[in-house]
Amino acid sequence: MTPAALALGDSIFHGLAAGGLCQTCHGPDAKGTPLAPPLAGQHPWRTIDGSFAAIQNRIRTGMPNPTPPYTSPMLPFGGAQLTPQQVAAVGAYEYSISH
Repeated sequence: MTPAALALGDSIFHGLAAGGLCQTCHGPDAKGTPLAPPLAGQHPWRTIDGSFAAIQNRIRTGMPNPTPPYTSPMLPFGGAQLTPQQVAAVGAYEYSISH
């Protein structure tokens, strides 16, 4: 998790690179919305263990069936066309803000 990877992940999360849409559902502060759970801060992970590998896998595969109380499914790659490097960068960013 290099500073460059974290910066790229932040940019993708906030919609400034690679067509990232993460903030749309998780919120610009990553603290969650009615659509999707929080990613920032200490919180219980609902459907994964919160590891870097699990976060990357969730980004790749999405979440077709939202877990209540959240209402929005997550498309694979969050609906963007992400490269493996970009998936790793978003995963690194999400891991860094949640641990």
